[in-house]
Amino acid sequence: MVVPVLKNQDKNRSDPESYRPIRILSVFSKPLEYLVCLRLREQIKPRMTEKQFGFTANRSSIDAILRMREWAESRDENYVLGMFLDISGAPYTAW
Repeated sequence: MVVPVLKNQDKNRSDPESYRPIRILSVFSKPLEYLVCLRLREQIKPRMTEKQFGFTANRSSIDAILRMREWAESRDENYVLGMFLDISGAPYTAW
């Protein structure tokens, strides 16, 4: 079940973009979601490299930026590629 919640009280109530969808979950789905997340992390973590910073515990894009200088000075590789995306302000799209 999805319930529309007004983003800001100052917004136009007749505009659908003024609302964000909030999903109401059953009591059993939250622990199940947690267990699936733990299981996925167990499977993904061994396959990640030390150069992976996104979506990892205790690492962020700031850590990657700080390491960019080290990577740029590396003589072993011919190129340095960094991609930093901030999607926190991206609009939510309901499918």
